[in-house]
Amino acid sequence: MNMMNTSQYWPEGTELPGGYHVAKHLGRGGMGIVYLVERRIALKTHQYAVKTMIPEISDDPGKRRDFLKELRTWIDLPFHPNLVSCRFFKTLENTLSIFAEYINGDSLDKWIKKTSDFSLEKLLDMAIQAAWGLHFAHECGVIHQDIK
Repeated sequence: MNMMNTSQYWPEGTELPGGYHVAKHLGRGGMGIVYLVERRIALKTHQYAVKTMIPEISDDPGKRRDFLKELRTWIDLPFHPNLVSCRFFKTLENTLSIFAEYINGDSLDKWIKKTSDFSLEKLLDMAIQAAWGLHFAHECGVIHQDIK
């Protein structure tokens, strides 16, 4: 059985309150499911990576507390070009939803698996950019505990 599909809370194409449209399921982690969500305002489509708590743990007070702590920590971080910015949060269909900047493209993991362009220069550039983001977060008092 594919656990990713059985835990998906909002199927692609779901229309959410506020004019939000679930365009794509992006992934699942230990506490959350991430979607590409779009909202059209006037002539512009705004895209967000939206993280929601996985349904199986939403009734666990400790897990809810951890999810809220992650949200508070993320939303308080200042802007940095090597970190994904948290834009805002809201409750949609009784689910706390964290709206973050959507960065189009594959994850680093997927890029590594499908590319053969492993020049030392490119690998060092990616490692340095990641280190800058982690260093900045650390300077803000955040220790990221889920680096993949």
